[in-house]
Amino acid sequence: MITKTRSLEKITVSDLQRLAAIARLDREDLFSRKPDLGKHYAKRLICVALCQGAALHYLDEKNGVKDFDVWTFFREHSKRPFPYRRNVPYDFGYPKFGISLDRPDFVGRRVDLIGRSIPCKEG
Repeated sequence: MITKTRSLEKITVSDLQRLAAIARLDREDLFSRKPDLGKHYAKRLICVALCQGAALHYLDEKNGVKDFDVWTFFREHSKRPFPYRRNVPYDFGYPKFGISLDRPDFVGRRVDLIGRSIPCKEG
């Protein structure tokens, strides 16, 4: 069931680009504040993906957007674990999708930036 807490606005390619830029800025900020983490993970990026409810809405335009869950996956480093399921809230920055009721200080919907390292071979 769709409630007034979800936006039915269509997610466009430019919205996905905005989310990718937000994730990139967050990675740059994280690695500048924690250079040891950046040394081990800056070149181990596998992918950045829109996930959960907003991803379903992108596909079906029926689910609605409550928030954006953007996952960043890194190739695991054997000597330095990535902070397990790191989750940082960020403001989408535009009110196109309305606001998040739990973050009235945000201009737009909440973007949860979640990071995880996973075991995989290089290449």
